Amino acid sequence: MREFSIRVGYLKDVSLLADLEYRSRRAAFLEMYGSADDAPDQKELENRWQNRLTQKICVPLIGLVSDAPVAYCSIARIAGTLHFEIRGLYVLQEYWGRGVGGRMLDSAVGVVRKLAEQVLASGDLPSGDPAATEFDIRLGVVSENARARDFYARRGFVLTGQREQVTLDSSRILEILEMKRQMALPPSSEKRTGPDKKENT
Repeated sequence: MREFSIRVGYLKDVSLLADLEYRSRRAAFLEMYGSADDAPDQKELENRWQNRLTQKICVPLIGLVSDAPVAYCSIARIAGTLHFEIRGLYVLQEYWGRGVGGRMLDSAVGVVRKLAEQVLASGDLPSGDPAATEFDIRLGVVSENARARDFYARRGFVLTGQREQVTLDSSRILEILEMKRQMALPPSSEKRTGPDKKENT
């Protein structure tokens, strides 16, 4: 693969992120159902990204090959906890099977680890919570998406047994399965301040 890099996404990247999600989700729907009719349209996705980045409710990572955007991953923290979520990891279809998804996930795990260390250093946890030594990363996968489930399972994510159903405009019902990866913090992490958190501006 040509030169690969990852950068943080900002408010100026709303259209770029929406385009990546639109193209990659349509490909995923076509693979699973033979139709992309239920995939969200690009304008809807732009509105969602505008809201997410304006309110700073997630940290998006953008994957690039030779400076061309080919993937994204979105990370969020559940307030007051050391639970984090990956709210979407999508790769353009022409880069499936080329290691891009694995690199994106590795980078996301690294970012979450730094965020967890910063949370401990700041004391931003519920009162009475013991000094934490672990954090976890959670995500949802569509039950029919065996490729995605296998991808995450190979990287330490396990099914939690939690599931929810989402009804699409066509009345198709998606079953979303929760997967989780538990990770240990370094013993000295509560004493470390870590790098300054990047803001979405």
